[in-house]
Amino acid sequence: MLQVWFWDDSGFSLRVTIRKKWCKKGSRKKVRGDRRKGRVNVMGGVRNSDKKRWVEFLNKGNSYNFYQVLKIFYEELIYEWVSAGNQASEFAEKGTKIVIVLDHASFHKKEEY
Repeated sequence: MLQVWFWDDSGFSLRVTIRKKWCKKGSRKKVRGDRRKGRVNVMGGVRNSDKKRWVEFLNKGNSYNFYQVLKIFYEELIYEWVSAGNQASEFAEKGTKIVIVLDHASFHKKEEY
């Protein structure tokens, strides 16, 4: 059996920039926005066969966090295997083979992990 997962990551800025605001003609309204700084980073995948989604939130997108997320993901796949009535010790040899399709992000190619 083969599982194909399409994997990606993204980040969202917490800084809100308001560029326009309604006001009376001829008057000028001061525009204020929430000036918080920071990001929310998310990484996850979609399984091709049943469209199952798996997502993990990160503090930063880098090679170390990518490796940690893959370890958590692997544990989730083992849990799914055991929930189907199999033994966790048999997952490596009898379990499904996993293919993860990645983009060319630089931290996907680090040799450290």
